[in-house]
Amino acid sequence: MADNSKVCGLVGPDGILNIAALAVAIGKEEESIMGKMMINWTGQDLQKIHDLLHDESGNLPALVKVNGPMPAWLATAVAHEVHPMVVALNSQQGYVEILCQAPKASGAGVKEWKVIQRGEWTQVEFTLEGDISPEQLIEVVPPELPMGSRIIVSGRGPLWVAAAVAMSYHGVAQAVACLQPKVGATVCITHTKKVTLGTVIPE
Repeated sequence: MADNSKVCGLVGPDGILNIAALAVAIGKEEESIMGKMMINWTGQDLQKIHDLLHDESGNLPALVKVNGPMPAWLATAVAHEVHPMVVALNSQQGYVEILCQAPKASGAGVKEWKVIQRGEWTQVEFTLEGDISPEQLIEVVPPELPMGSRIIVSGRGPLWVAAAVAMSYHGVAQAVACLQPKVGATVCITHTKKVTLGTVIPE
């Protein structure tokens, strides 16, 4: 990476981007939450992450390995900012590349897809058939939605499934948010001034 890059030193020679290092880079510190010291990520952090990572893909490896606990909306935001570089999320199965098929028809590859209209937003909810392996992720095909949709992704499953589904709508959606229980859906991708990055849509 070039010495004048904003991300110089943030991603190691092994291609690993530690979430803790990203927090430090944007000025966040750990807080005591329910007796544990952790990073309390909020939607307001996403603009700072955008300012740090946007247009820096030329200074990044082809595969960026993201390590550390995070909600799906944060993982998706990071993946979007470093696009077209590929992001792999660390998990119990190792690093999993967040890639799945482009949206098509009514979707496939999971037990059930639900498409629910919520005002200006369309919620796409997936239900898995038991456990899913990283090798099965390429079989996941989200349902097709009209160009310019505002999409909320929700569903129970590994972080990398939700992030992959959300990223599959990149280039199609006007904006994408990921639902986090008890928090709401945080906008992690936006291509319109009408929807602010980091906005939280109540459940």
